[in-house]
Formats: sequence, structure tokens, C-alpha cells
Amino acid sequence: MTDGQRGRPLHAILARGGSIFASFLLAVVVARMLGPTDAGTFFVVFTSLAVLATFARLGSDNLALKLSGGASVALRLDSVRLLWICAVGSVISVAVAIVAFSIAFRLLPGLGISAALLAVSAIIPQAYSVLSGAILRGNGRLASGTFAELGSMPALAVAILLTKAMLSELSLTDAIIALSVSSWLTAAWAIPAAIRSVRIVSTEATAGASSQSIHDFLKRYLGRMIAMMGTSLLFYFLTWAPLFVLFLTSSPDDVAFFTVAARLAAFIGLVSTIQVSYLAPAFARLYHRSELQVLNDLCNRSAWQAGIAAVVPTVVFVVASQPLLELLYGAGFSNAAVPLVLLTIAAFLNVVIGQVNQLMLLCELERTALILNLVWLAAWLAAGLWLSSLGGVVAASGFALVSGVLYSVLAARQLAKSRGVYSFLRKMPPLMG
Repeated sequence: MTDGQRGRPLHAILARGGSIFASFLLAVVVARMLGPTDAGTFFVVFTSLAVLATFARLGSDNLALKLSGGASVALRLDSVRLLWICAVGSVISVAVAIVAFSIAFRLLPGLGISAALLAVSAIIPQAYSVLSGAILRGNGRLASGTFAELGSMPALAVAILLTKAMLSELSLTDAIIALSVSSWLTAAWAIPAAIRSVRIVSTEATAGASSQSIHDFLKRYLGRMIAMMGTSLLFYFLTWAPLFVLFLTSSPDDVAFFTVAARLAAFIGLVSTIQVSYLAPAFARLYHRSELQVLNDLCNRSAWQAGIAAVVPTVVFVVASQPLLELLYGAGFSNAAVPLVLLTIAAFLNVVIGQVNQLMLLCELERTALILNLVWLAAWLAAGLWLSSLGGVVAASGFALVSGVLYSVLAARQLAKSRGVYSFLRKMPPLMG
């Protein structure tokens, strides 16, 4: 292994950590400068765009990792096809977004028509940025791929908002404009970088491989792509289900309280989230090569590393939730204290269970993962919606704790039973390596 290859995981860790910090900083800036009501509206728009961008990709980002992990012998051609598939999905998603915003417009106080259209336009670059990031990561550009997927857009948005704040008071429209502009700027550098990475690493192994028709490609992969897209879409939607439930049953303030608590609780899984940047390609390669023992050892070691790193912040967030929230977001966000405690507990339990969602997608359990997510969705519709309408942000956060951990447990059990892959923390291994 060369020095450059050794440095790639470290660069990915730094990029992932920086990306998480940028997302957190964006939430802090928006919350402090807009206040709970306008911040709640912004967080609904921000999260809705991420859901719609996930639909727009049609699973192409997950397939990109699988193809680069060894499932493709014509990587350049297949990557171009993924970019075209994303274009089709983006057009459909924009149409869906226009209809959705038209219906929900009265529930979004402070959001004008022009700001809504700007927000909708951000779906396209957000979809392409994540796909480009997956292509970059699959081709060994871990740091740039991670930053394209997660960090560039919030970092640019924070820079734009802080610059605007130095000139005049920020409004909700300013925040939406910053979100749209930063999304397009990210796509402007991420797409060319992804195309260059494919040209560098790809080799057409056989003439027959490169002549495979688009019909044959879609026949082989479309079903899996839809299942992966459905799973990713549902998992992201369900991760933020309390936000959408509170948007429908409560006030923008409660949406803001949940969001700031969730963004802060995300630091419990900081190491686990960082690990995904370099573990996802490794998971794909090891499973494709049937090296299950190595894969299981990697899962166990990564779960221990993430779990140990999560202990101290878990204790701090549980013991000092209210003063921490007031320090970061202001006194107006003290009602997020109990949700922060509940979401912190959920985050810690999910850390020790391991990378179940990523493993399900990469170990050919896409349909099983989709079924589990549909069951989770049914639970939110049957019980979560009702409980949240009664208990507000606290009830929504409590249901998120119970249902999210149960999903992870069932997913880990299915991975072990069907694929012999053990995602969760087991016997303590050497933690480095």
C-alpha cells in the first residue's frame, strides 16, 4: 500500500467530520438568526428537498458503489448510464415537488412563491451531487466524494448566510436562496470531478461488455435500483418522520425543536457516520469476494470504535441537555431538551448495532430492507402520527427512539440469518487496523 492509499481513509474521515460539522453549523446559524418559527419552515423545506433528491437518484448512487466494487466490467459506460438515469429521475422529482409544495403551501408560513420555486430547483443539483459523490468514493476518491455528498452544500450555504448577515438582517427567503445557490455550486464541481475519476480508473475489459445495450442494463439492474431507491428514500424519510409528522400535526416551532435536537444528537454517531465514507466501498468489495470473516471482523471493529467514541458525548447530552441547547441555539430552544435526551439514547443504541442500512443495500438484501422500511412507515402511520398529535415533539421523539432501534435490531438479525454478516458489536477486537 502506498502512502497515498494509506492517507485516503484519513482524508475521508476529515471530509466526513467536516461535512457533519457544516450541517450542524447550518442548523445553528438558521436557528439563531431566524428564530423557531421561520427556522421550522426552513428545516421542513431543507429535509423535503433531500427526500425528493433521493427519489430523483432512483438508486443510482447505491448502484454506483456496487458497480465500482466489482460488479461492472464496463464502469465508464455504466457510470454515464447512471447519470442519464438520474436526469430522468430529477425531472419526475421536480414535477412531484411542484405539486407537493402547491398542496402544502399554506402550512409553510413565510415562504413566498419565488422562494418555493428556487427551493424546487435545488432538487436537481442535490441529486447529482450525491450521485457524483458515490462515483468518486467508489473510484477511490473518498474525501472528495464524501464532501460532494454531505459537506459542500451546507458549508457554502453557511458562508453565504454569514456574508448576508453582515450586510443586513436575514430572512427566510435569504436562507432559501442560499440553499439553492449552494446546491448548484456543489454540482458544478462535483459532476466534472466524478466524470474525471471514471475516465482515470475505468478500463473496458471486453468488447462485449461495452456493447451491452441500455435495455439489457435496465433489465439487469432496474429492479434493484428501485428497491435501493425505495429503501434509501424510506429510511431517510423515516429518520426525519417526526419532522414531517410535527409539520402536519403541530407548529413550525416544534419542527425546529426536533430538528436542532436531532442535529445535535447526530454527534453521538459521529464516528459511525464518518466510517461509512470508507467502509461502504470495503463492504461491497468484501461481500462481492465472499470474504465474510474479514467483513464480520471489520463490522465488529468499527462498531467498537464508534461505541467507545460515543460514550462521553452520550453522557454529556443526557445530563446537560438544556444548558447545552441554550448555549448553542439560544434560550428560545430550551423545549428541545427532552427530545435531545431521547434522540441521544436512540443514537447510541444504533451505534452499537452497527451499519445495518448500508450493509442491507450492499449485501443484496435490498427488498428485505424495503419491506422493513415499509413496516416502519406503517408503524408511524398507525401509531406515531396519533401519539405525536397528542404529545407533540416529546411524543414524536419517543416514538422515533423505540421504532428506530427496533428497525435496526430486526435488520441486524436478518443480515446474520440470511447472509452470515454480523453488523453489531461483539467480542472486543484490536481497535486499530
